[in-house]
Amino acid sequence: MIILWIALGGAIGSVLRYGIGMAMHGLSGLFPIGTMIVNIIGSILLGAIFAMQEGALKSMSDEMWVFLSIGICGGFTTFSTFGLETYLLWKEKHIVEAALYMISSMIAAPASIALGYAVSKMLKP
Repeated sequence: MIILWIALGGAIGSVLRYGIGMAMHGLSGLFPIGTMIVNIIGSILLGAIFAMQEGALKSMSDEMWVFLSIGICGGFTTFSTFGLETYLLWKEKHIVEAALYMISSMIAAPASIALGYAVSKMLKP
């Protein structure tokens, strides 16, 4: 049954990722802003989910944990796409854009995890 929860979450996350990517397509020139937005949102979400599941404060079932974390977040976040897009920018000699994208994404993702975690801890009764 766990596999079905992961698959359902993955389908939802993937469709959400596609929708945001299409909405952002063409708005930012060479810079892959859609992927960056998805990675930031996904990182905040995963940080919040992790905070709710941590230690003695565990507040969700194993099924809900895998549905949200592995399923939705796994289908939604696009770090592998980040790698490909960085490589493609670099390959096409857009070195400044590739470096800016790589550095800003690598800073924003862990900072977003921390933000999602902190907000979740503040909101949890």
